[in-house]
Amino acid sequence: ERIFDFPDLYDIDYYWYHYLEEAEKRGQHGANIKKRGVGFSFKGGSMMCRNYFLIPGSKSYAFADQKEYLIKDGILTKAWELMDWIDDNTAWTKRRLKNAEMHRQAGY
Repeated sequence: ERIFDFPDLYDIDYYWYHYLEEAEKRGQHGANIKKRGVGFSFKGGSMMCRNYFLIPGSKSYAFADQKEYLIKDGILTKAWELMDWIDDNTAWTKRRLKNAEMHRQAGY
């Protein structure tokens, strides 16, 4: 049973973002293999939103073995929910050229 509450933060969360930051500084990519249900969809969705709202002209990609892992309860669902929340509750709202199930693009 899933419990919807504020997430626990662990050392591995710090190391994950540090690892990705170091890879980005070197012009490289990062990847991991992990089990489902440990919060990485939220982490990935938050990174996509960071790029979308704070880095002009950036592109973010999400990959999964099956489409349902992206849109059913996956990273894109989390990213889109977070983007909509930011649009509704902050001053960082952005207009969109595309607002589809698998693709969002800022612009006007």
